[in-house]
Amino acid sequence: MQRHKELEKNTVQLSLEKAWLERWTEFVSLFSSQSDWATFGKVLGTIGSGSPISNEDKLIACAVLSNFRRAQQLLNELSELHTWLSPALTSKERVSLVDQHAPELSAEGMAFQGLRELADLVKKNPIGAAPKRRSVAVRVVDLRRSKPKLSWMQATIECCNCGKPKHTQGCMQVVRQEVMALEKVLHKYGIHPTDNVKV
Repeated sequence: MQRHKELEKNTVQLSLEKAWLERWTEFVSLFSSQSDWATFGKVLGTIGSGSPISNEDKLIACAVLSNFRRAQQLLNELSELHTWLSPALTSKERVSLVDQHAPELSAEGMAFQGLRELADLVKKNPIGAAPKRRSVAVRVVDLRRSKPKLSWMQATIECCNCGKPKHTQGCMQVVRQEVMALEKVLHKYGIHPTDNVKV
């Protein structure tokens, strides 16, 4: 209940979480057809043998490959959105997360090789600003949305988590740059909870 009340005030956080969940749902749905995976495996096994492959099987195999490409794109989007939502996971934590969801993905039809490729993708370290600063940007955007006349320095003083006893122009610039980076991500994914905030 407390988390729900906090999120009601934090529209950017809620919008980012919604965008992440939509992409996760699509990602899981890409691997839902066990018969398509079986056909894909059959086509792969047939390729080297010289046996004929039906046009229907070729189409199904192409659709599965297309799903792999879309899955990779979705994983990149999920990763980017996640960096704005919570602290960065370690490589070990990301692999553990894949291990945790592997039975679900396998039950949905994802082949073992696909799970291995997924595990290899999540082992890569994320790039970009520290999530500690990113969470500040999310709070600042919501704060400035609720108080449009608030200056950058006032927002920085209220939200900056740098640990300094007094926040400086440097703190303000870092916060402002992170907010601009967040605005780009929100725009990229069509998230518009910040229409009246001026950057």
